[in-house]
Amino acid sequence: MRPRVKPEPGPVVAVALLLVAFVVTAVVFLVRKPGFVAPARPGRAAVAASSAVLKPPPSVVPVAVSPGNPASYLELLNADPERLPPEQARIANALNHAVSGISQGPDNYVALGRRVDQDIVQPLNTAKTQVDLDNLRTAGQRLCDEGKQARDFYTTFATTLTGKLAEAGLAAEVAGQVAAKFVERTQSTREPVFSGVETVGRDAIACVDVLVRNQKRWHRNASGTLAFRAKAVRTAYQTSSNQLRRDVDKLDQAIAQYR
Repeated sequence: MRPRVKPEPGPVVAVALLLVAFVVTAVVFLVRKPGFVAPARPGRAAVAASSAVLKPPPSVVPVAVSPGNPASYLELLNADPERLPPEQARIANALNHAVSGISQGPDNYVALGRRVDQDIVQPLNTAKTQVDLDNLRTAGQRLCDEGKQARDFYTTFATTLTGKLAEAGLAAEVAGQVAAKFVERTQSTREPVFSGVETVGRDAIACVDVLVRNQKRWHRNASGTLAFRAKAVRTAYQTSSNQLRRDVDKLDQAIAQYR
């Protein structure tokens, strides 16, 4: 039998083989070439970073405010400064900073207000000597001082906030009105307390003054009540002590609502 002769490849096949050999050779050359770095497949971090860059900025949502309605600017406290127009964002930041600042105000007057019965009412009902009256005057003056300190704090705070709001872009007059509204809203439950403490302090001193000016016209009898030798003195003391009792009741109500 004649041996089978292997057929020679046709022209098309030969060209295809040459192309494959050329591609393989080129790839091997590039891989071995110094400095060659194959392009890396983007990882999750790269994709996330790309997405973050492409993420659109938050939409701007202005708050309706009006210089004719200063309280409307306080609505900026409920908005995200990053989504406000720049001119409103500056005002919102000033107000938000004021929220933390005003919380640092004095509050000793609250504790003193809760001790009025122990420090004022009971000692007044048992006072006999000049020392007793001096101690009462000191306690009353302390109430006045603590109440005034709180009042001065809020007055000064309003002035400072007015300046900050003006720096943020508000007209001076509007800034003052907005600051006043801010302080008024913040101290809505505090003002009755520190004003009440101050008032009770003045009432206590008024009672002491009546007794000090008329030391020889009154005494405390065996039952513990005051006995007066002059009707005018009794009337003056009753007027002062009744006012004290009314103001103590108001203070108690204010403290009950304090927060």
